[in-house]
Amino acid sequence: RKNSYISMQDYEKLFQKEYQPLIEEILIATLPYRGSMQLLLKDLKDISALEKILKFYESKSTYRLTQREKNLMSGLYQALYEIYNDKYDIKVKNDSKKEYFMQKGAEIGNVYLESEYAEFLENKKEYEKAVDFYKKAALQESNYANYSLGYAYLNGELGLLKDFDKAIKYFERGSKNGHVSSKCMLARMYGLGEGFKRDPETSKEILQFVFDYNSHDEIPEYCNSVYKILELETVVVKKQKKLVKEDVYNALKPSEKENKQDETQASLDAGFDR
Repeated sequence: RKNSYISMQDYEKLFQKEYQPLIEEILIATLPYRGSMQLLLKDLKDISALEKILKFYESKSTYRLTQREKNLMSGLYQALYEIYNDKYDIKVKNDSKKEYFMQKGAEIGNVYLESEYAEFLENKKEYEKAVDFYKKAALQESNYANYSLGYAYLNGELGLLKDFDKAIKYFERGSKNGHVSSKCMLARMYGLGEGFKRDPETSKEILQFVFDYNSHDEIPEYCNSVYKILELETVVVKKQKKLVKEDVYNALKPSEKENKQDETQASLDAGFDR
């Protein structure tokens, strides 16, 4: 009506009354390991309602937002980014909206969107900003961010200088969280001696763990390559040792050879297999 006025407090009450049930569903849907945004969207006829809710909270000053509201916004940014990235097959792909929600979600601290935005910036060759968001995501235990930073320090990419210590640090962070690619890169560094003295045994232990607890499809090809190199070296060393033993044996006098054979037979008789 003309000259009608509604206070922000009253408007918020009306908003909560209309959208509170949906807000609760969104909060549940965005819970790690419990919620399913896909199921929520399947029954949601008006996707614009998500944007209306987000716009309302964006209009509030940041300092007025509760942690619960920030969590809601984080979940909405991710959901809308995935919707406009055509993840849920809703067929509303929109690159400009996708980029907007990705950036806003990254800026509010959504760890998944921090990594996505960092990769987006990397592809645009905005390396300084990309590294900044990778590091923010890494602090929140993002496996992809830890791996990306480790790889960048290992190879001197993203405008960073080569730093093997930092590369190991980030690969170890990802490895502790079970990230297969990070484990494989650690195995590669230990196995090939990249940046420090080689440690083939540690490399083999890491690789064996990867092979024991992951399917073939989950293991990067270079992981298999490193293992093959180490196995080949083991075979070569065994052959070399065998040749050395044969050379030593052939150099013995006939009487010494007989004594050696007697010792070997005695050991076999005693139950020891040399």
